[in-house]
Amino acid sequence: MAGRDGKAELTTPRLGVRLPATGNLGSATDIVRVARWAEELGYSHVWLSDHIVLPERVDSFYPYDPQGEGKWRADPKGGWLAPLVALTWAAAAAPSIELGTSVLVVPMRNPFELAKHVSSIDHLAGGRVLLGIGAGWMKEEFDLIGVPFESRGRRTVEMVKLMRALWSGEPIDHQGEFWQAKDFWMSPLPPRRAVPILWGGHSKVAMQRVARLGDGWHPIFRTVEQVREGLEFIRRECDRVGRDHTTLRHVGRPIEPFSVEIVEAYQKLGIDDFMFVPPFSGPELADTRRDMERMATAAGLKPRR
Repeated sequence: MAGRDGKAELTTPRLGVRLPATGNLGSATDIVRVARWAEELGYSHVWLSDHIVLPERVDSFYPYDPQGEGKWRADPKGGWLAPLVALTWAAAAAPSIELGTSVLVVPMRNPFELAKHVSSIDHLAGGRVLLGIGAGWMKEEFDLIGVPFESRGRRTVEMVKLMRALWSGEPIDHQGEFWQAKDFWMSPLPPRRAVPILWGGHSKVAMQRVARLGDGWHPIFRTVEQVREGLEFIRRECDRVGRDHTTLRHVGRPIEPFSVEIVEAYQKLGIDDFMFVPPFSGPELADTRRDMERMATAAGLKPRR
């Protein structure tokens, strides 16, 4: 892709789309249909979001509200497929594209079980999982599940360290605040002996975790200027801890609708991976197909077949 001034030559971006997996759209047919379209049109990845349960009333501040009011507006009865299960279904339907979570609320889960699920999917899919994670924001959901909300950040950090140890293939000796275990192994292992972990969130603490413990950042519903500021902060943190920031892979989920201008603005900041949410409407998702074709053409994606 070339810049609007005709001078800046940018690489072809890697686009991803969210799969239809909520409400009446969460069907096997719809997931397979969109995943196969993504593969056919030259997309690089597909994504799913995460909630285990949704309370009737949510008073917690929602940090990703596109309207900036901090309100959660989803129907609690709408239904959310378990993302790792649904991504396994998509993996079999589209064997060439990566499989991402945007994002998985890690501290609501058991680290041993989660590491096993992720490594099993990655093993079956040939090393295609991108694990977008977050510490969570909905206190009501934590309360329903019975996990302390206040310690979610520390739990997430410890879980990342423990899961990486489980995926390494080395004997485990983990002595942490929340879990203690030694002298055991887990298999199957991810083909890469690791799974890329992309941290969501945009607080200073979240971005510090990107620099210290992440394989990349997954900024969600941020403006170009906010992303620029976040990347500068992450680079400073990387310098502070002695890490090369160029080894990180960031995946943007812009607040703005898809456009060539938005993609190029992100690319000039150093982000080449993107996630967009097409409209899930029309007979047999005809509107979804049309929008995916439009984005693929504008971005210069190369069809796979």
